[in-house]
Amino acid sequence: MDQRRNYVILGIIVIVGVVLLLLSQRPSTPPVAPLLCAAESDDQFCSRLDWECGNVSGLDNCGTTRSIASCGVCLTNQTCVEGRCLNYCKPETNARMCSRLGKECGSIDAQDNCGKRRIVGGCGECGKDQACSQNTCVALSDL
Repeated sequence: MDQRRNYVILGIIVIVGVVLLLLSQRPSTPPVAPLLCAAESDDQFCSRLDWECGNVSGLDNCGTTRSIASCGVCLTNQTCVEGRCLNYCKPETNARMCSRLGKECGSIDAQDNCGKRRIVGGCGECGKDQACSQNTCVALSDL
């Protein structure tokens, strides 16, 4: 009976050894299937980065570098500065201001296209045999 007991113990030791050998050859972490990532739309990308105008580059929701040519355009009298539409008005030229107000000559004191008070010293000169009357060129004979 002792011999039989020894064989059983030896068999258990062999089985344990084989199991340990197999476990040592197993990868430490099971292989992971690659994750699929649905890339966000251009609008979602711009919105997530809080970018409302102009071009932008950055990492998308999948971690991929991405560039967008335009996240939108600004309204009239706004300009795009680092992705934000800012209320910025480019003042018109003196000649454009005079023309918009219908003034041909003389000085004017009025609001420009940006709503700021501006004094323009000369809206133009009248031709030969003309004079400036109330910012309009009139014939000298009509005065």
